[in-house]
Amino acid sequence: MKRHRPARATVLAFSLAAVVSLAFLACSGPKRENIEGAEGAPVILISIDTLRSDRLPIYGYNEVETPNLDAFARDAITFERVYSHTPLTLPSHASILSGILPDQHGVRDNVGYEVPSDLVAFLPRDLRAHGYTTGGAVSAYVMRSETGIANGFDFFDDDIPFQEGAAGGAMSRRGGETLEASRAWLRAAAAEKFFFFFHIYELHLPWEAPEPFASQFEDPYDAEVAAADAVVGELIEELKALGVYDEAIIVVLSDHGEGLRTHGYLEHGFFLYREDIQVPLLLKLPNQQQGGTRKVADVQLVDVYPTLAELVGLEVDETLPGCSLLRLPDCGGSDRVVYSESFYARLHFGWSDLASLVQGDYHYIDGPEPELYNLAEDPLETTNILREERRTYGALRKRLEDFNRQLDSPMEVDEQTRSRLAALGYLSSSATDLEGPLPDPKAEFQALQELNEARIFLDDGDYEQAATIARQSVDANPRMVDAWDILGSALEQQEQLDEALEAYQQAMEISGPRSELILAISRVQLELGRVEEALGGIELARQAGVVNPNSLRRIGLVLVEFGRLDEALSIVEEAAEDGTAESLNALGRVLSEADRQQEAIQTLNRSLAIDPDNARAQEYLGLVHLRLGDSEQAREYSERAVELDPTLADAWNNLGAALYFLGRPEEALQAWEEAVAQDPSQYETLFNIGIKAPELGRLDQARVALRRFIETAPERQYAADIEAARQLLRQHGG
Repeated sequence: MKRHRPARATVLAFSLAAVVSLAFLACSGPKRENIEGAEGAPVILISIDTLRSDRLPIYGYNEVETPNLDAFARDAITFERVYSHTPLTLPSHASILSGILPDQHGVRDNVGYEVPSDLVAFLPRDLRAHGYTTGGAVSAYVMRSETGIANGFDFFDDDIPFQEGAAGGAMSRRGGETLEASRAWLRAAAAEKFFFFFHIYELHLPWEAPEPFASQFEDPYDAEVAAADAVVGELIEELKALGVYDEAIIVVLSDHGEGLRTHGYLEHGFFLYREDIQVPLLLKLPNQQQGGTRKVADVQLVDVYPTLAELVGLEVDETLPGCSLLRLPDCGGSDRVVYSESFYARLHFGWSDLASLVQGDYHYIDGPEPELYNLAEDPLETTNILREERRTYGALRKRLEDFNRQLDSPMEVDEQTRSRLAALGYLSSSATDLEGPLPDPKAEFQALQELNEARIFLDDGDYEQAATIARQSVDANPRMVDAWDILGSALEQQEQLDEALEAYQQAMEISGPRSELILAISRVQLELGRVEEALGGIELARQAGVVNPNSLRRIGLVLVEFGRLDEALSIVEEAAEDGTAESLNALGRVLSEADRQQEAIQTLNRSLAIDPDNARAQEYLGLVHLRLGDSEQAREYSERAVELDPTLADAWNNLGAALYFLGRPEEALQAWEEAVAQDPSQYETLFNIGIKAPELGRLDQARVALRRFIETAPERQYAADIEAARQLLRQHGG
């Protein structure tokens, strides 16, 4: 990905481009108001993700109560017209923290892009150089440190695991958890000059507000607004308890809004209407100076950096497009425009990107079907006045030429990585290579609705229906990356691995080498036994920070099935560095497969020390003791495992083996039948029943098990056993 630095303004002339440059230099123009106690003050930046301003009481909404934000507004300046530069979490926060527009920092989506480390400005990095200790805590996986957003933080908590096949919104945590994860750092930092970035995700789908909020509000979005307000209140109480609230500079804002079907679409990312980009912004100065006041001038989120920098005494780079909020309304004047963009539809669906400019009362949205709205007369943007206001339309369209609309490919690919991807068959075209007129996202709304329906079925576990709808979507719109991705996930869950691999590869053909897709392809290749290809892709995904301990555990256990014990052990040892019971279980299992049974017992006992009711550790200990020939211990552990979790088919299988060796074949057959009932793909168990049932004279039971084994067991893994089963079936008259 190319890195674009803002170009320094040089010659000023009376032209449209020069007016833009004058606006860029406005921070050194109008004198800001004198603020006492700002230099060296604590700085706290609170981001409430996906919060549109018109759903807060402080902006006139009456269907929800937000007592904490209301009280904070009495201590702060409320800015009434504030706009985001993109309705996507990572790119928007990159602009907030850097003061640089997305057309210059180059982050165009939540996936496949990284925040450059060499930006001319970046708030945590610059404050740290200014003597601040810096901390951050985020609530969404798309804000993980590997994206580059953590640059300059001394402390950054992003403990949200990657979940294969899950939608981005599912990879998040509640704001209360994020606050708890950061309290210790905050309490230690309060004695110093500190900056704290606190990000919460309550307003992002899925809306599942906890009680009492879920019952108090009919609208689930309102319930989440109330829940977010409570989290902000907890943080403010913490700051007050630490004695830093009064002296602190605190900003509360959102990165973007939410559709809420105002223009038909429930979520965000595709469109650039006011509901998508107009957000709240409140600024509390030391000792509540100017508290309770309101300002009406147009504000953009890139104004946050120069505001905070100027307050604490940082030099502000003259090329930054923003302006200190304390210089409004004079900064930029009536000529000021606010730029917004969205490449989401292009990157994920092969549709057109959009860009917009707000200038005073006018909002121009550029796309295949351009739109112009008068925000004062038509705040809900229902009437396109482009034909009536041709002069305004022409002027704003001309202004838009000053912004960089060139799209660089997702995921920076160096030559070494490119050659590795090519060798693995991964690299092809991408959404950046699309030519010709692209569909307007507005015209493709029905396809978007269908895709959301498919995602809901996928999340609910109805994989067959999800695959059916996703297949219809790709038939109608073959360049929809997300539809191919959903189709691949649904097919993978149904173990239709060849078809799943093809779907994932189609997604990569369109999108380019997104690390999440590389991991999905590698995962399926591994299941198909294409181990070398899979390992190459997994390593690339690990470099991108996608493969977390959960993924490593899964990959390691699959490698065991192919006899790749060295690679499996290396991978699960890395996973076990997180010290969780789940990772220790995986390590114990692989150690047992490597015939290091005593080390396996020690590792699994460490897991039980963390969680005594851990059924998986009990299951694996049962297996270890079977391998050591201690059938009684194997029985005890296996029985405990199925008591804790009756769905553990492998534990039932181990229990059957232990009972058989203890001379209790009737009970062994019962345990094996339970294993098959819990998991029809227990092929070894079916084979065991086919072999052992005749010893008790149960030929019908044996014949049924052998037939099922022959019909369902994968031939690539069980070819010899299938032939043996056929011979046994003939012997038993089957």
